[in-house]
Amino acid sequence: MEEDQAVLSETQEEFDKHMGVVEDLNDELELSNIPHTPLTITLGPIASALDTVLNKHRIIPQAYHSRSFIGNHCHKYLQPHVYTDLTSAIKKETKAQTIHSL
Repeated sequence: MEEDQAVLSETQEEFDKHMGVVEDLNDELELSNIPHTPLTITLGPIASALDTVLNKHRIIPQAYHSRSFIGNHCHKYLQPHVYTDLTSAIKKETKAQTIHSL
């Protein structure tokens, strides 16, 4: 009887170990089924915050020059109040995203 109990206990331990592996594999499979959506440079919370600040100062990145600045937009961008607003927006949005991810 003791021998049967020992075999049963050993079998139960092996079963539990294998069930742990099965659960890990199921979790991995679940994660692999999540569709991947690549981000572009214009998507995302920080890029959106920067676009809002640029629009506020009437600075328009050129779409056909990979969102670069040309002409008077460069001069506007280099004003202290503009780049201060931009850096503040980055800090604010980064802090907000960090708090949301906790």
